[in-house]
Amino acid sequence: GENMEWVTLKFSYPNASGDDWIGVFSPSNF
Repeated sequence: GENMEWVTLKFSYPNASGDDWIGVFSPSNF
């Protein structure tokens, strides 16, 4: 599901902070 994709992205880029993810992946995209 979408949550698993999010987790995969988080593990793929462990150095990215939550704010970075919000900037790159807008909540509207999910």
